[in-house]
Amino acid sequence: MKRLQTTFLLGAAAACLAFAPFASADLITNGDFETGDFTGWTVFTTANGTVSGGAVTSFDTTGAGASLAAQFNVGDVNYTGNQEGGGISQVFDLASDGTVDFSADVATDSSTFNNVSGGVYSLLVDGTTYDSYNSGPVNFDVYRDTLTASVGLTAGDHTLEILITRPYVAYEGGTPTQYVDNVTAAEEASTPEPATLAMLGLGLSAIGLLRKRR
Repeated sequence: MKRLQTTFLLGAAAACLAFAPFASADLITNGDFETGDFTGWTVFTTANGTVSGGAVTSFDTTGAGASLAAQFNVGDVNYTGNQEGGGISQVFDLASDGTVDFSADVATDSSTFNNVSGGVYSLLVDGTTYDSYNSGPVNFDVYRDTLTASVGLTAGDHTLEILITRPYVAYEGGTPTQYVDNVTAAEEASTPEPATLAMLGLGLSAIGLLRKRR
């Protein structure tokens, strides 16, 4: 009888542990661009936009030191005054319904000249904008920010986009340079219900008592 009780309690404890919090792996491939290229990413442009000079190069997007980052010069192909440019996108697979936390470091380098528009950075999931940063007029400096969002998603494929736009014609060497680095997407850990935690505690306590009696 005692053996049956112990087996039952061990099974209950194992079932409870199955619902314990877990650390989720990053859903994004090559989010830090350490491959030296756009492996895992698709570079895209808007209808009248360009990402002239799109490449991976070393730059300090956070203020904590340089690392490999995606580099662009975005803007109009033909001047219209509309926000145009492009960016990068990646499809990721979510195994089950949950909340995903997104983050991306962005920076505009205008350290050698000024400009009326350093770029608008947007974080989109499945075509919806969840966060954005407008560096505004830039003047002999580097402008940095981090895009973040927490989005509830269903299981299956989803698309993350980092879009960068400006309302002016872009050309290398004459307009600000935009950078993206440290792109992450991680599913939030599941949290056990209070009742589940209570069951786990009781089960483990009972197992301890049975062992003492033996």
